[in-house]
Amino acid sequence: MNVGQPAPQPMAILPRKVCTAAIAEIDMKVAGEVGNIVYVARWDQFGYVTVKQLRAMALVIDARKALPIVQSTLEWIDKLLMPSTENMALNKYIMAGEEVEGARLLHFRGSEWLGSTCIRAGLIMLASRYVDKDVGIFMPDWYAYEDVPRQQTYAATHGAFHDNVERQIGVVNAEGVHWMTFCIDLTTDPASCVMFDPQQQTSRYNDLECALNKAIVPQLRGQRIIYTVE
Repeated sequence: MNVGQPAPQPMAILPRKVCTAAIAEIDMKVAGEVGNIVYVARWDQFGYVTVKQLRAMALVIDARKALPIVQSTLEWIDKLLMPSTENMALNKYIMAGEEVEGARLLHFRGSEWLGSTCIRAGLIMLASRYVDKDVGIFMPDWYAYEDVPRQQTYAATHGAFHDNVERQIGVVNAEGVHWMTFCIDLTTDPASCVMFDPQQQTSRYNDLECALNKAIVPQLRGQRIIYTVE
């Protein structure tokens, strides 16, 4: 059909696979052509349909499939009971040898930037949970120092290099305002280290890898280490 002619009016929606196949076939014919010709698909039992109408049908079909899932998710969220507490220690107290200010833990909310107290408390919780799982924990402190011997000392503070440790988890503060994580698996040879930066910045990955090579790797069991990112 030519541009300007009235578009056909479909009376029903075609199956998704039929729409996709027709769109692909028309796109291949149109490729490289110039002019005012508008291709349409035709079925004896259905009639004529333009590519624009086929694309609209595909979107409608996808939306029909997605809406029930979205509705179910919203209903599930509405039924969730969020745990709450009436009493919380907001003063300073000791957690696994670390002094923690309870008031700072109020930053554990979705819209808040996690400060060092929240990160440390979270790592302490992981350490207590994985105490029987041969998992070592690195606190963020070591990463901020430029002096390598001091980095090595602080990295070993929480027993991450004990003989029974097979995996190590750590969090570091890059540039003072950005958290990165890493996980070392000592069960492989060579050992493997997975690093994660939410912003996927290459320079930060390079800095972290360099720091790990200086402060962490020399304290391993003589194993080489391979780095990957996620």
